[in-house]
Amino acid sequence: MEFVTNHLTTQALDVFLNTFIAGYADAEFHGADYWIGATTNYLGGGNWSWSDYNPFGYSNFVNEQSVNTFGYCASQNLPDGKWKNSSCTLQKPYICEYLPTKFCAPACPNGFTYYAAGEKCYKLLKPVNFTDGINQCKTLYDGNLASIHSKDETQFLTSVFSIDPNVIAFIDNNTTAYKRYVWIGLQDPTHTLNYTWIDGTSVDYTNWAYNEPDDANGIQHCGALQGVTISCLHHSFDNISVS
Repeated sequence: MEFVTNHLTTQALDVFLNTFIAGYADAEFHGADYWIGATTNYLGGGNWSWSDYNPFGYSNFVNEQSVNTFGYCASQNLPDGKWKNSSCTLQKPYICEYLPTKFCAPACPNGFTYYAAGEKCYKLLKPVNFTDGINQCKTLYDGNLASIHSKDETQFLTSVFSIDPNVIAFIDNNTTAYKRYVWIGLQDPTHTLNYTWIDGTSVDYTNWAYNEPDDANGIQHCGALQGVTISCLHHSFDNISVS
């Protein structure tokens, strides 16, 4: 039987917890006494402590008697919940205690996908130009175009949103075809190939495509995700919003 550490159960708090656990144990063990995490083996001098080395804050020995000699452990009688001394070499059932991991589920806006490693939420939006992408991310979601800071994050985005430059996508009622790129928040505001993220985070990871960035014709100052690499573009493609 498991009980909500990784120790034998430590009933050190008060009589209420002692009674509560005894009720569960009695239903499982049907009146047989079982080990709790109390022992004289840890603190020396025959002093009792819990198996996590904490001293007693509460005890419930039968007739308030305990043996202060090395080698003794405590079990709990059922159904009354009283404790008794026993040699630690005896075999008895036991209850394990552990502290559950605390986890708060992410609260992403509707339609966004959560990226746990970066603790960010992403959503793929319809095609607009780079500037409109920035504005829409801000006004609709109080967010930014995505900044990317690792290979894992790149692969996450390309996988979740199927960003594949070899796949032809269509806009304008299937009349215009283009290879699939998406805007990210990478820009060259000084037109000197000195790229920055628009959310102000550091450029600590890049994955430029071959011969990029090249500022072709002096008009390419915005970054887009091209499969698993980054290209420098100026046309109107999809954008990814990050909130």
